[in-house]
Amino acid sequence: MFASNEPGKSIRDQLCLQLDGLPENEKLQQVLAILDTAAETEEQVAEIIWEAWDYLKIHRLWQCRYPTFEALQDAIGYEEALKDIIQKHDILTVRKQREARGIHENWGALPHKSLPAHLCPPKFSECLLRALNQLSRTCSLNQAIVLLDHEIARRHSKLGKGWGVSKEPYVLRRDVLEVLSQPTLLTPGHSPYNGQSDGAPPIDFTIEVERANTQYRTTTDRAEDMDKGDGEDKEEDEAEDMDKGDGEDEDEEGDEVEDMDKGDGEDEDEEGDEVEDMDKGDGEDEDEEGDEVEDMDKGDGEDEDEEGDEVEDMDKGDGEDEDEEGDEVEDMDKENDGEEEEVEDIENDESDEETAAVLVLSSYSCSCSSAVIKDIQGMEDKNPNDDRGLRLLAKALQLGLHNVCHNHLRTLAKVTVGLQNNMSSSKLRKRLQDTWRNKSHLDDLRRRNPHWFLKTRRPETDADRLVVYRYHPVPPKAFRFNETRVFERFAGPGSWGGWQRDGTIIIPRLFSFLSRPDIGRKIDVEFDLYRYHHRSLPGRSRLGWLRNMFYSIIQQTVRQDPVWYAISAAARPDKNWRLISYPYITKDTDPGENTGFLHLDLNTAQYVKDGSGGNLLSSSIALDDEQADGCTVGVPGFHRHIHDWHNRLVERGEDTAGFTTNCSTAYRAQDRKDWGEPIPMPCPALGLRLTRPEIIHGSTPHSYRRRRSLFAWYTGIDEAHINLDLKGTLLWNDLAACHRDLEAPSREPSGQAPRYGLPGFRFPGSVIVGPSSAIGDALVGRRKWTDPQVIRELDILLGDDDAAAHAYVGRVRAKMMKQYEEAFEQLEITETEAFGENSYFRQKELGLPLRSDDNSDGRRKRL
Repeated sequence: MFASNEPGKSIRDQLCLQLDGLPENEKLQQVLAILDTAAETEEQVAEIIWEAWDYLKIHRLWQCRYPTFEALQDAIGYEEALKDIIQKHDILTVRKQREARGIHENWGALPHKSLPAHLCPPKFSECLLRALNQLSRTCSLNQAIVLLDHEIARRHSKLGKGWGVSKEPYVLRRDVLEVLSQPTLLTPGHSPYNGQSDGAPPIDFTIEVERANTQYRTTTDRAEDMDKGDGEDKEEDEAEDMDKGDGEDEDEEGDEVEDMDKGDGEDEDEEGDEVEDMDKGDGEDEDEEGDEVEDMDKGDGEDEDEEGDEVEDMDKGDGEDEDEEGDEVEDMDKENDGEEEEVEDIENDESDEETAAVLVLSSYSCSCSSAVIKDIQGMEDKNPNDDRGLRLLAKALQLGLHNVCHNHLRTLAKVTVGLQNNMSSSKLRKRLQDTWRNKSHLDDLRRRNPHWFLKTRRPETDADRLVVYRYHPVPPKAFRFNETRVFERFAGPGSWGGWQRDGTIIIPRLFSFLSRPDIGRKIDVEFDLYRYHHRSLPGRSRLGWLRNMFYSIIQQTVRQDPVWYAISAAARPDKNWRLISYPYITKDTDPGENTGFLHLDLNTAQYVKDGSGGNLLSSSIALDDEQADGCTVGVPGFHRHIHDWHNRLVERGEDTAGFTTNCSTAYRAQDRKDWGEPIPMPCPALGLRLTRPEIIHGSTPHSYRRRRSLFAWYTGIDEAHINLDLKGTLLWNDLAACHRDLEAPSREPSGQAPRYGLPGFRFPGSVIVGPSSAIGDALVGRRKWTDPQVIRELDILLGDDDAAAHAYVGRVRAKMMKQYEEAFEQLEITETEAFGENSYFRQKELGLPLRSDDNSDGRRKRL
């Protein structure tokens, strides 16, 4: 060691002081000795750092000062100061094992067994093993022993002081190198292998090299206690996996060097060939596959009966509880707290350690039961299933887990009960046994020990939910409202009773805030614009619908109206207040146009079977005063008779399976006599018509004047904001995208595809209307109903304070009108830029005739 108490004296000064004046050959020997010692010292320092880092992780020491493991790494400069050293130690560990294997192949035994005890050092460094491996390829074991004894004696006999003189009684790397430098070592015909027959299988070097380094340790008890004490409760593998993603398997078979470039702490316990630190104590044994003899050096008191654990519950009936109350879920965090562990039967092995070493060879050629292998492979191809997995685990336990190789043991643990499997065989076997003992309470076991299991096979934990957040939010209160009060607040006193009786209602002047003359003129312009751009499909009547008008400014505006929403939420049978407007076309009839139809907005058979579609109310705003000869018709109260009518349809053999139910012919004279004729239900301008889906409704046969209507089609959303009321319709996310992009949905509110054509792109002249409220945003998919601001507004709009609700409506509607006017200012610019000479506004400005939609006979109408 270089040290000096003299200030300012450098290592170079000390080196020159020691070497100057010596012969050149002696200088060389001393410098080589320094370099040799430095290499071994560096290896020992790396081991100290690796062990200290591993101990820190196992015992989770960072938690007393740092919030996270990564925070500790940042604080100590792990990436710059430690990572390379730890990775280098891992690489050296692999090299040491490779060199030890070479020695075994040439001399028939590992160095601690092949060399006499007086030649064995306390530690076999990587440099020493490499030199011994080279020597084993050069001369026989007997010749090597003689030569090494001679070289050690020569080293001891050297005169003088200095770093080149060393009195260690055991072999050093420099001794081996001196022997190798001799010109002739191997006689012709030399066979370096002695000690085993040619047919002997290879020894598990991980275990045997470990013994070679630990037989001289005097601190094995302390080391074992470290691995089996409180730190075990923290789960070594959990700490080691800090740098991995959940469930990543880094320890594939034969990949002992694969993970060397990865972050430290990744398990290296490959199939039968795990990377072991040869300088670890017995207490640090990783007990890899094929380590049946690993614990033979331990006291008899540590031997534990595996077989009794494995088949402990096998004789119990399926209906019997395996564990008494209070013993149902054992504390699985204590891996070595009085629970029986498995250890292979070594009665014969104890008398013959060499035979035990040979038994380890089974790890290199899998001898697992073919039935178990087939079952494991079958489980890999199927979805995880605890019942099927436990049956396979029971079979494996009956055969004995020690008869399953490490590779198949890992797969067994994963596919049967979803255990993490990047760990030693002994730990895997123990966890499989613990899981079997608690098979009747598997979910409880998974909750208590989530780090044992794959994320996909265990209940969600706080860590899964919070991720980078620190605290759970306060659970939201369940939102409830008085539907009768809300309905009558906006529809008028006594309206609730009429709604329940008839299943349909007309609420006059509900949208009177649109009655301003300037707003009415702008609405007229919008309808004329879309009529100008509309093209009817050849051979198909328009039936009074404007099928290109999905996102006019007035449509976007009224879809966000709080009153329309509040009445719809209150009227729904399921009281679902999470709604979204389903974009739909407008009604705009011409005088003399055929408009007649009669139907139900649901599949009657499916509704009777499971209630499907029963919450999807139809509602519309009338923009013009309707008359009895040109309006909606319906059968009030039919929702009370729909089941009887469906039974009659079945008896007639007329049951239908469409998205809607055509009643034009199905609703016969006898039906009309029993349950009522469809009657006209004219709605005044700016009034609301609301109808249950079980009400037969339609339109008068002909139109005698212009009649325009707007539709909201408020559709229910599930709590997860995924699905809507009806199967076959778009998902919430898809519908929100339609509102955002102003594109027509590919399915109608009933779930059927549009029968009269669908625009393939956004209408180029459309303009987005800005937000007017948080509730309005939710109604068009800009926000979720879980948004805190939405909930606060709901408490007002659907709350018990009528005055506060009306005040809120007034504020929102005023903002709606402001947003409408701002958007309308952009409409002319946008439409003119989009269509140029074909623009509606350009044609109007030039005084040219404005043409309506094309008719199937080729005639055009002026607007």
